[in-house]
Amino acid sequence: MRSILILLVFVLNFQLYSQTQTVDSKVVSAIVYNSGAQVTSEKKVNLNEGITTLIFDNLSPNIDESSIIVNGLENINLNFISFETDFLNEKESSIALDKLRNQLKDFEKKKAYTDNKIKSLEKSIALLENNQNLDGGENELNVKK
Repeated sequence: MRSILILLVFVLNFQLYSQTQTVDSKVVSAIVYNSGAQVTSEKKVNLNEGITTLIFDNLSPNIDESSIIVNGLENINLNFISFETDFLNEKESSIALDKLRNQLKDFEKKKAYTDNKIKSLEKSIALLENNQNLDGGENELNVKK
C-alpha cells in the first residue's frame, strides 16, 4: 500500500510540472535546392520550470527528421526531439493552392477533350482513306452491284 502511495505521489508530481504548449513558428528564410529545401523558422517561447512539450503545428510532412536543429537553449536541458505526422486531422489548404488545383483539373479536362478529338479525327481520316478504295477487290464492281 505504501509503495502505491509513493508511486501515486510521483505521478502527480510529474503531472504538475509537465506542460504542453503548441507553437506556431514563423518562416524567416528558405533556400530551395534541386532535391529539397532548407527552411528556417523561429519563434521565441517562454518556458516555465519543469518539463514542457512543445508542439510545432503547420509544418511540412516531408521534413527530414535528422535535419531538425534547435538553437538558443540557454540553461535548458533538451531531452529529445521527435517528429510525427498527424494523419487524422486534415490540414487546411491555402486559397492560392486551391486555385492552382482547380486550374490543374480544368487543364486535365481540356487535355482529355483534345486527346479524344484527335483520336476521333484520326479515325475519320482512316475511314475516308478506306472509302477511296472503290475496287471490289477480287469481285468486279458494277452499277448493278
